[in-house]
Amino acid sequence: MYGLEAMVGNIIVAMIPMFTGEGMFGEFKLHHVETAGIWVENQEANDSLMGALNLAALPKTPVFFVPFDKVTLISSNVRGPALSEKAFGVK
Repeated sequence: MYGLEAMVGNIIVAMIPMFTGEGMFGEFKLHHVETAGIWVENQEANDSLMGALNLAALPKTPVFFVPFDKVTLISSNVRGPALSEKAFGVK
């Protein structure tokens, strides 16, 4: 497995309640990793910000700093298929 730094520039799936709500996953583009947290881009957060500012577009895409204590879970992918045990009668 690899660290978060190796995922910079990729889409991650994460639970960040301030963006996704409690117990919900969202897609984020990981821009930077710091000791205290991560910088992410999220379309829903961009839409919310533009709605609050009553704008149809922004000149630059905002990225948001999220301290690690506000991140519930970050998920990545590994090489190989993910199969449903239930669908194959294993569980």
